[in-house]
Amino acid sequence: MARYERRYCFFYQNIGLRLTLLYIMMANLFTIGIFNLLMAMFLQQGFNIEQFGVMMSFLSFGSLIGFSITGFYLFPTKYNPLIIMGGFLLLCLSYMLMLLTNHFYLICFLLCLGMIGNSMSDSTLDSVLMLGVEAQQRGKLSGIITTVCAVFVPISTLFYGGLGEVMPLSTLFFFGFLLAGIATVMITFSPAVRGYLSLYKA
Repeated sequence: MARYERRYCFFYQNIGLRLTLLYIMMANLFTIGIFNLLMAMFLQQGFNIEQFGVMMSFLSFGSLIGFSITGFYLFPTKYNPLIIMGGFLLLCLSYMLMLLTNHFYLICFLLCLGMIGNSMSDSTLDSVLMLGVEAQQRGKLSGIITTVCAVFVPISTLFYGGLGEVMPLSTLFFFGFLLAGIATVMITFSPAVRGYLSLYKA
């Protein structure tokens, strides 16, 4: 019984894990809703459906590159915080820069670049969440993350959809990723988060 209590406390009392979950929630809240309005935003900017389809192919290509990099090369765990936070910041910066131009091919490149960072960040974070808790707690952690993300999808979409009635979607897109980037920078300063993401065992 005492052994179970220690595992239970580790899951709920590890501050690095709690702050990492907070980071995941903020990232989803600030960005997932605006992604659902991506097509409407590009149509507002004057692009057509065919061009939007090409843009989405660059998103998929970026994901393939990002997952391939983390899949074929095993980075030392000390670089996990850099890959996770740096990859998501690359996503935010690329997509904010994308709004400053109407050049089709440059937008495609930035979409691809941002998704490379996002894919590397996501795959590394998934590995940390699997390895950073004991096997008996992984199902519980996965359930919490899945539930929270599912709850934030309609909330974020409704929020951005409502504001999109009175504001340009490109403006919402910019500030959504700006807030997500700020949250990422702020949480990176936490030694507990960096220690947890590095899979450091005290």
